[in-house]
Amino acid sequence: MLLDFTQTAYGLTEEAAAELLTKKSEAGERELKPDAFEMLLEQDKSRVNTLKKAVDTTTIFNEAHAKATKEERRKMENALVNKFGITGEKLTFDQILTAIAEQKIPKTEDFSEDNIKKHPLFLQLENAQKAELEALKETYQNELIEREKAEKAKNTFGEVSGLVLNFFDELKPVLSTDATKATNQRNRFLHNLNGYEFEAVEGVKDDFVILGKDGKRLETVHGNRVTLKDFTRQRAEMEYDFAKQENKQNGGNNGGAGGAHGTVKVPANMDEYNAAILLATTSEARSDVHNAYTASGGVVD
Repeated sequence: MLLDFTQTAYGLTEEAAAELLTKKSEAGERELKPDAFEMLLEQDKSRVNTLKKAVDTTTIFNEAHAKATKEERRKMENALVNKFGITGEKLTFDQILTAIAEQKIPKTEDFSEDNIKKHPLFLQLENAQKAELEALKETYQNELIEREKAEKAKNTFGEVSGLVLNFFDELKPVLSTDATKATNQRNRFLHNLNGYEFEAVEGVKDDFVILGKDGKRLETVHGNRVTLKDFTRQRAEMEYDFAKQENKQNGGNNGGAGGAHGTVKVPANMDEYNAAILLATTSEARSDVHNAYTASGGVVD
């Protein structure tokens, strides 16, 4: 699952993703590298730096605007030719208007281009064309604004993700002992932040203003903004328990199998470990049993 995620998120081939995150064991099988998560973070930093490069939307807008203008003008020209029975091949817009005006305006000695452009029909068509072009311009501008906004949000979330994971790991949440499962738990934690918006704090490094799903700034009960670090802690506390600092061993106790680890009896084997986990009544107690067993050299299957 981690390899599939890496291939999809970073555009890597299956071989490249495997080379990045795994290594061959002595048995010849591929296993997850101890520093796979750090390698994944470096890969994400590279992706974010690429995304940070400014997207030049001027060319996109100009090409789209020119194409839309040409299409709308051609539609108008065809409509005018059909309505007024204008004949001729590949007539320009001005030629079509001149032909219409010649039908509607009596020929006089002072007939001229200026006279045509003063005619109510010409003015009506001119105004209609301007209105359509303005509507098209507004539509494309709005689309570009939304595209740029989405691109900026994506880049910002890339920066936020790295900081959140650092704060998250500092809390020492109790995750699966399986490296792949633990990575998936971290990814789910990040995924749950997608409903929030993050805006950089001017003059403050590695911190963001956090906007809730209602668009309002997250604040403490005293009206102060919630920092990214506090936000990470609050979210983590809703989903995880945290590993307690191991107690120092009492004098005369070498922490061997069957001995006491602080106030916790160290299981001598997996059977005693499983029994102690079942007897523990709180997540803290289960964490103490786990920490005591692994600290004594035990390996949890």
